[in-house]
Amino acid sequence: MYVFLNEEELFVRRRQHNGKDLPLDLTELIREGPNTLTIHLIRSNAEMRDLVYAMALEILSISILDNTLALAETLPASESKNQILRRIAPDTDDEISVVSDDLVINLVDPFTARIFNRPVRSRFCTHQECFDHETFVRTRASTSRRRTLQEDWRCPICKKDARPQNLLIDGFLAEVHESLSKSGQLDEARAITVKRDGSWTLKAEAETSTDPTVASGSGSGSGSGSASTSTLSSNPVPATPSPSTSNSAKRKATDPAPFMPASQRLKLENRASDARPADTEPNVIVLD
Repeated sequence: MYVFLNEEELFVRRRQHNGKDLPLDLTELIREGPNTLTIHLIRSNAEMRDLVYAMALEILSISILDNTLALAETLPASESKNQILRRIAPDTDDEISVVSDDLVINLVDPFTARIFNRPVRSRFCTHQECFDHETFVRTRASTSRRRTLQEDWRCPICKKDARPQNLLIDGFLAEVHESLSKSGQLDEARAITVKRDGSWTLKAEAETSTDPTVASGSGSGSGSGSASTSTLSSNPVPATPSPSTSNSAKRKATDPAPFMPASQRLKLENRASDARPADTEPNVIVLD
């Protein structure tokens, strides 16, 4: 199939080359007044009997940022909080035991690596975490450009459909953002812990770290210190060898030929010292 618009050839992106049939963008070839779209088909003798064909054109309008942001609906804070409480409520099934009576919600936007300004997620998302509304729309618009592919508008967390009309503004997390802003804690906010009674507390940045050293050092008072001492005592430190013994062992390990004549050994030592780099300091690359 060959497609021409105003005598300009358009290259159709078919399934065998792109995984699926992709639409053609005609915007830049449209001119004021009549426009002529021509389609040429190479048909077999059997296909020559087909006289009726159908073709569809989709006319899209370009929306400004404010109109696109206005498509999102607001999820009331009470409904959002009820969703959270249902996730941490004890189960009536005797075979299922609730391990924790709270839920940790990450507040960091995946695009800016800081707390969101307006928390949104898709109506199809099953998680409580949100991303920043305006940042998401701006980045998706720059990624999709003139394309209208649904794949360009996916939730950055779970990859569900997150087109502008499917976004929900989380009222509960919006209240959390407002409270943190009034208390001057936005810069250090990374996550919150929601209790079973509906209250929430700011989770410290050290608690959200995945560093195993931080996790092993958690605790209070002398308890963590005693645990550290017992760990060290369980691995005895080997005795330090005497200088003479250490030098002798090192000489045996590094001497290439201990029974060589002294003159030849001197040449080998000089050659090895020449090959050793003068500066053993590591190279440090400073990143802006």
